[in-house]
Amino acid sequence: MGTPMIDFAVREAKFVVDGPMAICRFGSACSMSKQCKIGNVVLASKGGFIVQTDFDKLHDADNDELPYKISDLAKPDDTLIKHMDLHLRNSTEEGNYKQGLLATSDSFYNT
Repeated sequence: MGTPMIDFAVREAKFVVDGPMAICRFGSACSMSKQCKIGNVVLASKGGFIVQTDFDKLHDADNDELPYKISDLAKPDDTLIKHMDLHLRNSTEEGNYKQGLLATSDSFYNT
């Protein structure tokens, strides 16, 4: 989804909601884990972070630094994660449900 779209979605939703709000995103993602296969359902139970392209460093051949900024870990709400975990354990096929850490980027296919 990328951060620009989630930013837009949260701001628009908050405009019509009074009080606290919980947002759960369901969608596609890729994984670097050998334990995750196509079609798995993964809950970001350990939280997530964002990887953003640092365009100032992207094409700088003289720079040894990676052209990315990586945020600190954003931890999930414990109550929401427990509720989602219970639901997913009871509604997914055996072996199809995983938990882990989420990484997102500032575009769908980052540079």
